[in-house]
Amino acid sequence: MRSAAREPMSSRERLLTTLDHEEPDRVPVMFWGTIAPLQHLWTDRFERVLKLRELGVDDQMTVGGPWTYHPDVTTQVTRDDSFPDHPRLTKVVDTPEGALRLTVKKTPDYPWDNPPLVGDHNWSRATEFLVKGPEDLSKLRYVFHDPVKTDLTSFREKARQVKEFCAREQVLVNGHAASPSNYAMSLVGAGNMMMHSVDNRGFIEELLDIIHEWSKRRLEIVLEEKVDTVQFSGIYESTAFWSPEDFGELFRPRVKEYADMAHQAGARFHYFSDAQIMGQLETFRDMGVDALSYLNPPPMGDADLAEIKRRVGDSICLWGGISAPLTIEQGTAEEVRDAVVCAIRNAAPGGGFILATADAIMKESAHDNMMTMIDTCREHGRYPIEC
Repeated sequence: MRSAAREPMSSRERLLTTLDHEEPDRVPVMFWGTIAPLQHLWTDRFERVLKLRELGVDDQMTVGGPWTYHPDVTTQVTRDDSFPDHPRLTKVVDTPEGALRLTVKKTPDYPWDNPPLVGDHNWSRATEFLVKGPEDLSKLRYVFHDPVKTDLTSFREKARQVKEFCAREQVLVNGHAASPSNYAMSLVGAGNMMMHSVDNRGFIEELLDIIHEWSKRRLEIVLEEKVDTVQFSGIYESTAFWSPEDFGELFRPRVKEYADMAHQAGARFHYFSDAQIMGQLETFRDMGVDALSYLNPPPMGDADLAEIKRRVGDSICLWGGISAPLTIEQGTAEEVRDAVVCAIRNAAPGGGFILATADAIMKESAHDNMMTMIDTCREHGRYPIEC
């Protein structure tokens, strides 16, 4: 006979209870990024939270830190249509130390007319990356201008709106910590960064330090807003790209500083890695990671929920476990149900598990499978777990 279910919790209470490795009323269910089958239901991120809650889905709202260039920096974007394949967009960032220049191919699926400096969309389309070598680092410091020295009025107002909404609706408030590895790979190019790490290690370390010091100052401002969690993307610093030795030297010490900052402010530290994670679990624990996502299962990742739970489940909240592009977008309803039940069985007992998709859901046709995921979690994810 099934034991009595716990009293319903608010979304924020449910997530915080789970992050603290206690059993909530039910397993939280979340989605990452784009949810193509549902995007027509909302017009802004506030409405998204409310619409998802109606479906039994937990969500969070993020306070992102400010990024303003030095006041003496100017930018200009030009377009050249003379190329036979695709037009070229060139962004020139002019600083007191000289200009930085980024050029990308404007392919049909490239969504911007003004190229962002940071974004993996640039990796395969850039014909010229913004940062070429050590000679550009003095210029780059003007791009990563100390946020404390800028006008924070707009940031404070946006943060106030998020916090008031989340307090009223009992929603988790997430703070964003900018990732030096993500930013550096965008600025230099992924392949270039890996080559430089061998041929010119000092250049890469200085580049990471510039972004790291700026990111810490930015996080200080975010933490003043009393966020519940701090999310950090380590998606491009895993052993899918780097050796364990490189990770230990280039990334681990910096990540630990963000975790320490979060903990000192009373927030949980959420580390996002979408690729190879099994060899680093104890390292994540020792860095101070409180929640690890998105636990991408094979073949796209290597996450084994039962093994992760056994090795670090007493200290790290498991967040994810369901492949969006394979299980949700291409699987059968039975495969979705089996995946959800298996994930709950392996990771939910005792608390510390948030069921979520690994990666975004990009196909509108995945609506039925997405609802099957939600319904199955609602059926089998109520505590005490008996599946």
